[in-house]
Order: sequence, then structure tokens, then C-alpha cells
Amino acid sequence: ECANQMVWWQVDFDTLVGWTAEGQYGVYWLEPVSPAVQPGSATPAAITGQPGAPQVYTLPENSPAITLDNAANLVPFIDLPLGEAITGLAWSANGDTLAVTSASGIWLYDTAAFTRLPRLLSVPNGPVYDVTFSPDQVMMATAHNDGTVRLWDITTGGQRSVLRGHTQPVYSVAFNADGTRLASGGGTDTALDAIRLWDISSGAQTIAFQGHTAAVTALAFSPDGTLLASASEDRSVRLWDIVSGTPATVLSGHAQPVTDLAFKPDGTWLASASNDGTVRLWDIASGASLVLEGHADQVHALAYSPGGSILASGGGALAGAGDNAVRLWDPGASEPVGILDAYGTAPEAGITALAFSPDGTKLAFASTQGNQSTVHIWGIVP
Repeated sequence: ECANQMVWWQVDFDTLVGWTAEGQYGVYWLEPVSPAVQPGSATPAAITGQPGAPQVYTLPENSPAITLDNAANLVPFIDLPLGEAITGLAWSANGDTLAVTSASGIWLYDTAAFTRLPRLLSVPNGPVYDVTFSPDQVMMATAHNDGTVRLWDITTGGQRSVLRGHTQPVYSVAFNADGTRLASGGGTDTALDAIRLWDISSGAQTIAFQGHTAAVTALAFSPDGTLLASASEDRSVRLWDIVSGTPATVLSGHAQPVTDLAFKPDGTWLASASNDGTVRLWDIASGASLVLEGHADQVHALAYSPGGSILASGGGALAGAGDNAVRLWDPGASEPVGILDAYGTAPEAGITALAFSPDGTKLAFASTQGNQSTVHIWGIVP
């Protein structure tokens, strides 16, 4: 909002970027695409490629952090329908923005006002597969189907640069802890692509890691920035030494493609999810693993709580009714401390992404069925 209560939007379309006025003194020149929904009412299906009306259950202030002691008491706060498949979720470092990736682009939700329509950042290059925010809250990086990695200015929403080097779709991006480096990885079943490291200040590629024999599906930096973990459809997890620029070790044990990774915040353990229905916890020091069994279907997404006391996992068949529950684990035990399995979507809607808010008070997860998805925000009522 600028002078004289004038509200402006920056529009990015094709090769043009410009400003348009929304309204002034309560008179709006943009018509909302969906009506408001009262708490407790049914949530209508979203129009293909568009966000739907949110379903508000409760949005309490000062909700406590999610812990092992209260995980069984999680309740829905709000559902955010979207008329297309969701591929990724990420909270900004300050928690003000929740980014959602899909075929249309990147949807940015204002977490202080979830009921507002999200802002869409779109480029005509096919689906966006992943999103991550820089730790300094200046940039956002996205992975694209056309093999590009794009850096966005969080304040203006404009593109700062396009990183080119991949020849195949990019499925995952990850910033290191100080935001000076970005890792990207992807590929296809028939044409592989290297894991690439980029220098953020110059936009130049610094290292290309090769070793996987199938597409790279997920990346994660260790908290101290010395290791990069990669997951692949070749059923392996690999660790790469960032300091020396060399391979460190190969972690084998999954029987099917590995779909996601998450480092414990203290860096001692790495969690991996797989289509084999298991979650493995790898001891970084020894390479030994602990298997968490409980999912009856493929596991697609993982997320540690900020303090590392809880590991969330979710998945589903994605092609028919199956086990699409979100499980919350005590990383030191083999039984879940909480199961979220009644979140109001069809049995065919599998979990495709998970993310804890930076303050640990909310868990966001995406359920997707065909061209319909919902972002669910759950938390603890004070």
C-alpha cells in the first residue's frame, strides 16, 4: 500500500514486468476469483490452475510449538485448496511466507492472513518442482522442468537471475546454511544430469557431482555446510564433501527409489524416504541406519521440526486409495507419536510435501489427487 491508500501489484507476464493499481479507499478494481468461506462450511473444489476458497477451522494466536508431548493433540487450522498438483512447500526463514510449487508456478501465501488470495509467480517453462528460501530472507530459488534454476527477489517478486547448465528437468534445490551456495539436481530415467553447485554472488557453477545412475530427486545440506546429501531413483543416498568437492560415501539400503531427505538440525542424523514404504535414519558418523516402518504405501515427504525432536513423514499410493496418513516420529524410537489421517480429502490424495514453520508452531502438508490439491496447516490450540 502506497500513498493515498493506493494498493499496487507488480505483474510479471512473459517478458514484461510492471505495476498495476488494485484499488483506492476501499474501491477495488480487481474482482476476487472466489467467495469467502465461513468456518465449518464445505470447501468447494478449486478451479483448475487456481486457488480455491480457504476452509478456516481455527487460527489461534500464540499457539505453542509442536513437541513430542503435544503431538497427539494437533488439530487443523486452515485448508487451502489449489486446482493443480502441488510439488513442493517451503516457509520463508522468518515464517512470513509459505511458498507452494505447482504446474502454474510458485504460489506465495501471506501467513499472517492465509485467507487472502496467494500471489502467483509464473514463467512459461512448465512445472516448478521445488522451492527453497535463502537463510538471509533475501532470495528464493526454484527448480524448473526446462532445466533452469531461478533466483527470485523476495521483496519485489522479480527474477534476479536464471542459472543454466542442466540439460534435463531440475527436481530439487537447496541453500547451504549461510546462503552463499545453492545446490540443484534432477534428470530423467533415460538422460541423467549432474548435481550442480552454484556461487550465489556470481551465479557461476562451481562444482558438478556425478555418480548417481538415475534421476536425483532430493538434496539437503548438512547444518554445518560441509556435506551435501542427494537422493536418487537409483535407490541410493549419497554424501558429497563440499570442502574438497569429492564424493564422501554411498548409503545403500532402500529397495526402491528414494524420494526425499532431511537432515536433523544438529547434523547427527539424515532421514530418507522411499517408495519402498520405509523411512531410514542414517547415522552420519558411522553410516549405520535405523528403519522406521509403519507406512503401508510409498513415502514421498519428510520434515524435521526446528528443534529436531519430531520427524514428520507422509506419502500414499497417488494412484488409488492407500495409506496417506502423516506420521510424527520420535527420531529415537520406532513408533509414531502422532498420526494425522482425518484431514478431509479423498483416500486417493497422497501427501506430496511437508514443512514445519520456522518457529515450530505449525505443520504444513500438501495432499494431492490428480489436478486437485490442498495445503493443510495444523497446530496446537493454546
